[in-house]
Amino acid sequence: MIHSLIQNLVTLLQGGFADVIPSGHIVVGASSAPAADDLPLIALYPDKLAINQNVKETNSSQPRPQEFREEIAVNTTTPAGPYALAKTPLEKSTICKAIFDKGTVKERQALLVENKDFEIDYQQAKIVFTYDLAKASHILLKYSFVGVFTMREFQQDFLVDIFDDDIAEVEKWASLATGMILTSHDELIEQYNFTTKTEYTANQFLTYHTLDRIQMLEGVPSRADNCVKLQLKFKVVGQMKLTKAITSDFGLIEKIHSPGRISEQPVDVEIELG
Repeated sequence: MIHSLIQNLVTLLQGGFADVIPSGHIVVGASSAPAADDLPLIALYPDKLAINQNVKETNSSQPRPQEFREEIAVNTTTPAGPYALAKTPLEKSTICKAIFDKGTVKERQALLVENKDFEIDYQQAKIVFTYDLAKASHILLKYSFVGVFTMREFQQDFLVDIFDDDIAEVEKWASLATGMILTSHDELIEQYNFTTKTEYTANQFLTYHTLDRIQMLEGVPSRADNCVKLQLKFKVVGQMKLTKAITSDFGLIEKIHSPGRISEQPVDVEIELG
């Protein structure tokens, strides 16, 4: 559940130890006792996953709108599409933007309008564009789909194994690594939740993970053949939202017709997506 967090932690430590420990000595995955030429070595990897049974479960057994964000790379051969959508959007819920020069200082976005710049085939869950996307790199879509969901809180440990030939050196690297992780807590949480989202889709199923906090639990020293090892254990706490899309026979309420309390004339109440 925390693969992207581990990747971000490795990048963080490689930057923090730049010109001190070679970046190739800070790796993902459990390691056996390294050779002398590979010391010092820092290895990070996930450990035990647990679902919190004491937290009240949140469920939606009744279908309701679920928000979804999808980014599609523009096909340079046929930029107009059609493009298959991961979910079937509710009609009139789609916000679409074309992205130009993504990831550069020149990045810009253009807001597109349904039935003018693009059309959606709601039966086939496909989108096609009349807007010229020849110079765009990506399409960003935000829309609602109908689904049922359940929420679970999870806890997962991750381990940081630190190897060197001397206990004093191991302690130094452990202290610095811990400082880098804990002083970057908020940035790591934001990266996981927003920048490198952990979101998976398969047909009508969607899972989405978020993190609340990272905590240090303990450190366990030991010897590993020709070197000393200190294993640091951390715990992360977060939530999983597990959703199943419902693909037919639902639509948005666009208007409520009410006579009002005292009026003899009908009153139309406009409904907007929040």
